[in-house]
Amino acid sequence: MKDNRINGERDPEKELRDKMSELSSNVDCFEKISARAFPEKYQDFSDSELTVSDLENVTGKRRAVPVLKWVSVAAAAAACIGVLPRTVFFQEFMSNVGTDTNDRYRSIISEIQSETEKNTYKVYDMPLSEYIADDVLVSPIYSCPFEAEDTDGVNVRVYVREINGVPTNQVYAVEYTGSYSEANYLAAAESKAKFTDEDIDSIGGMRLETNDNEAYMAACNAFTGDKYSLLTDKVGNRATAASYSFVSYFKDDKGVMAVNTQVLYCYYQDTDKVYRNIVSDESEKYYYDVMMTCYDSKSDSYVKYELPEAKKLWKTSLNYDGSNAMPKENKSVFNKKEFFANTAECDNEKTLSWYEPYVLADEALVDDEIQTMNLGLPTVTNTFKTPADSTMKLAMRMYEPYLTHFLYSSQSDPTINISIEGRNEQIIVHMGNIKGAFADLGKDSETTSAYDESNVVIDEKFFKEIQRQGEEASLAYEESQKEQSE
Repeated sequence: MKDNRINGERDPEKELRDKMSELSSNVDCFEKISARAFPEKYQDFSDSELTVSDLENVTGKRRAVPVLKWVSVAAAAAACIGVLPRTVFFQEFMSNVGTDTNDRYRSIISEIQSETEKNTYKVYDMPLSEYIADDVLVSPIYSCPFEAEDTDGVNVRVYVREINGVPTNQVYAVEYTGSYSEANYLAAAESKAKFTDEDIDSIGGMRLETNDNEAYMAACNAFTGDKYSLLTDKVGNRATAASYSFVSYFKDDKGVMAVNTQVLYCYYQDTDKVYRNIVSDESEKYYYDVMMTCYDSKSDSYVKYELPEAKKLWKTSLNYDGSNAMPKENKSVFNKKEFFANTAECDNEKTLSWYEPYVLADEALVDDEIQTMNLGLPTVTNTFKTPADSTMKLAMRMYEPYLTHFLYSSQSDPTINISIEGRNEQIIVHMGNIKGAFADLGKDSETTSAYDESNVVIDEKFFKEIQRQGEEASLAYEESQKEQSE
């Protein structure tokens, strides 16, 4: 694992031998190991009817004791390398091998401890494997800065600085094993962004406005409804899609600005397992896109901010021995897709509606960790991951087709019943909780909240009108399918 990687141009094997020789001269431990493994006096192997001396007479050769002693020393050294890597002793030992790079690592640790004591940070704690896979849901603009190999029993703690309750792009991450303590640290990373007192003074009058406009238009461009009134992409893959947005203070080489970040992401479920025979490379994968905008005083409008690569936002990522911990490739399950490329030319606007699951949820469900939703939908049961941050959860929108499956339910009060893995609470979404284009037609329906789950009253005239539109849409869809097949 990482414990065997040593940075720099030194010869680690030679330095290790020198260090072991120094230890053996002080403690004489390897001589004792050699003496126990290869005693000078012969041993009695009476059960086998042969002794060491007898074996020597048969072969005609004597033991090469000095050589065997060195072999035993090498074996002991190898044992130390295999047993000691995660101990404080080994960390101290390695610090003498790579002093310069280790000083950099210690500097990061010291900075993290100082920063988290005197300033406010949002903390996310999870298994390293989870952060690697779902980094978009933890730190949307930062990928995981640690290697993906040998993650069993390894955790990561992510620190995101907040100023006056607003998140920033000053981020730290610590990889560790066991309980969280410095003795168990394996690696640490720091972002390039560092907020000074002058930076904080400069943010006083900045506009903090958030919106989902581009995310909604991007979703309308990317998804539609099928004849079952379920969400699909343009080629028919069954999709579950959501977006969330947040505002943050963002620092780059030009200074500090207030930035609105929108994240649209989706999960494609293999429709062949559900109700159709369409299979594509996108089946059962997560895709996402990020769009950032900031206020431009010259034009008095919000303009797009071009975000650098996520890896370039990190300044340093080091193992405790001072070697580089930054992974060569991102192993996230989230694949980048250009959802926001054509939001200015939305040719399918207002074809989707949405609901906000965590606005409807009990407070006990809104915490700072990634959760997995189990969505109970007609003909489909699938899972969907949610953002780790509680504020982002509350801003989360789940998208529905304009002609939603609610309309074809035989129940007087059709609902989506969402359960969260590992929790007893449920999120119940009523027809009246749907917002957006559908809400314009459904204004006579009652809305519900987490604390008011009364039945939804549906106007009969309204229902018939929607049912008529649904039938027309189904016929149009079938006609388009016939034309494509021809």
